[in-house]
Amino acid sequence: MKIVIAIIILLVPVLLFAQESTQNITDPAKGASAKKITIGKIILEGNKITRPHIISRELLFKQGDSLDVNLLDQQLKQSRLNLLNTALFNFITIDTVSEKNGKLNVKVKMIERWYLFPFPIFEIADRNFNSWLNHKDWRRVNYGGFLKWSNLRGRMESLNLLIRFGYDERYRILYDFPYINQKQTIGLTFMAALTQNHEVAYQTANDKPLYYRGENYMLKNYTYSSTIDYRPSIFYTWAFTLAANRYSYSTKLNELNSLYAPASSNSLNFIQSTLLYRNDHRDNKAYPLRGFFTDVELAAQNGFYSNNDSYSNLFIKNNLMVAEKIDSRWSWSVGSTFKVSSNKKLPYFLDQGLGYKRDYVRGYEDYVIDGGRYILGRSNIKYNVLKPTIRNLGITGSEKFDKIHYAVYFNIFADMGYVFSTNKTMVEPLNGPLLNNRLQNTLLRGYGAGVDFVTYYDKVLRLEYTVNHYGKGGLFIHFETSL
Repeated sequence: MKIVIAIIILLVPVLLFAQESTQNITDPAKGASAKKITIGKIILEGNKITRPHIISRELLFKQGDSLDVNLLDQQLKQSRLNLLNTALFNFITIDTVSEKNGKLNVKVKMIERWYLFPFPIFEIADRNFNSWLNHKDWRRVNYGGFLKWSNLRGRMESLNLLIRFGYDERYRILYDFPYINQKQTIGLTFMAALTQNHEVAYQTANDKPLYYRGENYMLKNYTYSSTIDYRPSIFYTWAFTLAANRYSYSTKLNELNSLYAPASSNSLNFIQSTLLYRNDHRDNKAYPLRGFFTDVELAAQNGFYSNNDSYSNLFIKNNLMVAEKIDSRWSWSVGSTFKVSSNKKLPYFLDQGLGYKRDYVRGYEDYVIDGGRYILGRSNIKYNVLKPTIRNLGITGSEKFDKIHYAVYFNIFADMGYVFSTNKTMVEPLNGPLLNNRLQNTLLRGYGAGVDFVTYYDKVLRLEYTVNHYGKGGLFIHFETSL
């Protein structure tokens, strides 16, 4: 309880900052009484594919609006950031030209991205690159193909097709309609996926997963989902998802770990209803240096195992991030994640705490800490070593590829995390090893320094040296922003 109270105290200033920042963002229609200027024409250049209404949706003004002169620059800068955060453009410039009648014309010039990417897939199948380096098992790789078609019909729609073989076989199709109504506030997403594995983790010992490989598929997961989202303004989104899930697993996994799933069962079917709220004021979603972000996810799962045992779980998860610039080169950022699940006896393959996906304490990339209730805190101080630089490579003859931007940042950081678990972690299960899991119910701490390389198409490469609370240090590689 003392740990929870301490973390809450640490987060209070972050919440207050976010609230203050929200209040400081001024809507064009709510400016203070001052000199006004009327927007004349809005001229778009470079949108060869993107429809004008998609671009206009991200602007904080429209033709005929009367804006406060003192807020004009702020509105133009934020509109540019909004357009960049759609991931439709590599570069955006917004200029103004005064007319003789006193109106102000706005010119939006853009360089669109390349929207059709057929990717060959050759990737590691471990939780992260660092854990794969520990054993370098070339059987644990995936290969196949991935087709990503963004901005279909120029309406920001997207189609994703995945055919992946190897360690984690996965087949998925996803189609996203960002807007289906005239006001561009309601969108729909449909997804179907199948994942199947010959080798799966069946237990955690010494805070690392143990794997079993069989001739037949050990685990299959079918997922079908539909999402409707509501975006009433630039920064706020509500989304409701209804998903059907089926997990089929070999009874051999129950023999290896009595807590893998209920005895005599070989499948779990459940419906998940999820409500998500997102409030996003980041200047750059791929690598934010200023602004804040928060989302709250509330999900209910209800279903049955094959032995007719019922299954239910309710969980809430929250992510929070705040970043601010100190000057032209220095910036800081802090963030937190917490998750609370109502079911304290989740099946092993759903009982994931820290060490999975993006929820990990830096310095513990080699470990997994199981549990449905956890909290994570991160902090960074960054120095911009190489300011954002634009270069023209002159290789393909197309600005979509040749004109690039890149920047380099040095950062120092510190993370903390805690997984609350009531499961026995120091016992010897039937036909299994001594578990000896020591990281549950332990305050995890990691700190270090690193270098981030940021470039176009939202690519980030992080090289970090981190030390954990054991005093063990290591060099780690990541391919996304830490906050």
